[in-house]
Amino acid sequence: MAYVLAVAARDYLPIIEYLQKMSYIALNNSLQGFHFLATLYLVFALLSSAWYVVRVRTWPSADGNLLRDEPRSSSSAAYWGKQRVYTPKSLYSYSVNGRLFEGSEVSLWRNVSFSFGYNAVSVLPSQVRPAPSGKIRVYFNPRQPQNSLLLKPGWASIVALWLLSLVVASFYIWRW
Repeated sequence: MAYVLAVAARDYLPIIEYLQKMSYIALNNSLQGFHFLATLYLVFALLSSAWYVVRVRTWPSADGNLLRDEPRSSSSAAYWGKQRVYTPKSLYSYSVNGRLFEGSEVSLWRNVSFSFGYNAVSVLPSQVRPAPSGKIRVYFNPRQPQNSLLLKPGWASIVALWLLSLVVASFYIWRW
């Protein structure tokens, strides 16, 4: 066991030394150090987001009722220049183990559109079509059933997050 730990420590020693070096030069206002820490942060954020999307894809579903589905204008603080900001908002109810919940999240991704793109926001909720019985499928977190979504994220989301993390890391490697 001690041999395995010694070999592992020997193999990871260059990585640990590089991390220490980058931290030191970042503290001394080096552009490479800042770039390294920013790259590390972005890659971690992107890969943890990809992992979260993978977990959300495993959430069970329940039948629910769509109470409201419309693009809504955000609050007065949500003006961007002279353009009004719109987001898709839905209100739905669903039951898990006999408990009634209400949800409003359509997707993991926040779809925002400005007033000139009002129709772009209406595309996302149009993907949520009630069945002939009037029921909709609601995906919920089994550990916290109050957390729910109407649209299950696709594999394209996971692939995009992984590719973006590779681009970020590749840019650092290429630059330095």
